[in-house]
Amino acid sequence: VTNPAPADCSVSDAFAVAPAPVLSDVQPFKVCADGDTFQAIGTGFVEGNEILLDQSITLGTTFIDGTTLEGTIDPNDIQVQPGLYDVSVSVDGACESNILVDALSVVEAPAAFFVDPPDVFSGIDMRLTVFVSGIEGVDPQVGIRPTGTTDAFTFLDDAQYNGVNRAFATLSTGSGAAGTSHVAVVHEPCE
Repeated sequence: VTNPAPADCSVSDAFAVAPAPVLSDVQPFKVCADGDTFQAIGTGFVEGNEILLDQSITLGTTFIDGTTLEGTIDPNDIQVQPGLYDVSVSVDGACESNILVDALSVVEAPAAFFVDPPDVFSGIDMRLTVFVSGIEGVDPQVGIRPTGTTDAFTFLDDAQYNGVNRAFATLSTGSGAAGTSHVAVVHEPCE
């Protein structure tokens, strides 16, 4: 841009004109409120795009390529609560992609409070009751691992949820080592 005399000054800058991105999918549909990631799939994505929930909550966004962005659910972001969200992609806050309605479900992680019985004999199969919250509908997985380790969980047989804050699972003979174990309830996608 050049101004004629008497101002007689000029300035130049580069800019690009491009169509708004097109958002076609969000994967996975369910993410955990205590920190998780998901991918926004579409076309026309560029560096600097931001994923928006309900057109107002800006998420941490990583550009993967022209068809994929990664969104991060920050467990410290008080704006993101469990529930269904519309998802869109913003281009420098100026224009926005199409909106996918109810495209992302943010769920709470289950919380296991205690296990009954608290002590079991490893020589017999034993049905455990895990008192839990944060489970909706489908049966969870119940796993154990030695306390104080980061070993993979050994998932127990026949895990079921009764719909009233109790999960049940069978600890089979030999499935747990002697000593104290950490019990976890996994309800996709959270642990």
